[in-house]
Amino acid sequence: MSKERVAEEYGIATVRALEDFLVHADQAQAAIRSKVDVDHYPAELAAEALAVRLGESLNRASRAYVAARRTVGLEQIIATRNVVAHGYDIVDHDLLWRYFSRDLPAAVAVVRQDLEVPNKP
Repeated sequence: MSKERVAEEYGIATVRALEDFLVHADQAQAAIRSKVDVDHYPAELAAEALAVRLGESLNRASRAYVAARRTVGLEQIIATRNVVAHGYDIVDHDLLWRYFSRDLPAAVAVVRQDLEVPNKP
């Protein structure tokens, strides 16, 4: 796919939302590389903020785009945002960090491929 094809098929708002998603994903991946202790309060707040931003950016994308990429968990990213945004007392930060490190990279790879955006080193 290409950015132009995504825009044609799903609209320019989806392209912009996916570009925002990639910015937030880069921040999340940088946080994973530098994270030392999940019980550290600022790290927990950062994880929550990133989860909300990632989910919100995908929430603005076309529902058809998100549904078409079900296998990489874009819908799960939105659902995670909803849990974090509306249920602060039930957020398991260990799970959130594992999600960022294990599951997020596959979603990022698909969005980068769709928009023809190269991987960050």
